[in-house]
Amino acid sequence: MHNLFTSQVARNLFMISSVQVGWFGCILGATNGYPLIGPGIVGLLMTLHVTMSSRKWHLIRLSVIVAIFGATFDGVLTITGVLNFPVNTSIGWPSPIWMVALWVNIVPAIDSLALLLGPGVFLPAIVGAVGGPVAYFAGANLGAVTLTPSTLIALGLISLEWAFAMPVLLRLRLLGVNKL
Repeated sequence: MHNLFTSQVARNLFMISSVQVGWFGCILGATNGYPLIGPGIVGLLMTLHVTMSSRKWHLIRLSVIVAIFGATFDGVLTITGVLNFPVNTSIGWPSPIWMVALWVNIVPAIDSLALLLGPGVFLPAIVGAVGGPVAYFAGANLGAVTLTPSTLIALGLISLEWAFAMPVLLRLRLLGVNKL
């Protein structure tokens, strides 16, 4: 039992640390004109997560679905002018590849978030409505993105995006679980 607990604690610490490293890699890479560093870091970390997982294909499928989901939703915010990226970081369209990597970066945390937030929609929506804008605001303050037409309006729209996204992401994790 002790080994199981220790290995679970170690996995959780790795998951939490890797999500933070991936986020900073994407944001600071983009801010400093190296937009492919973050996706490289996220790819490496996801490879480690997949290698350590007993549900390899589930994580791979979920990563692809979350990437498409995030690219679509952030793409809409980009096309409408809510998110504006420095030209030298805009590899990919409409949402830069490093932004899509940020969505994939949260995949390892989805199971833990589901356990913490429970089966309902309300609490995940609240966490998304608060946490999403905080992350985008931090990225904006580090120079990776500009929020327009005003920061407040952009954060309101991002809050709506993530109030919808978080419950959906937690539900998506259940796709195909029984087929693994």
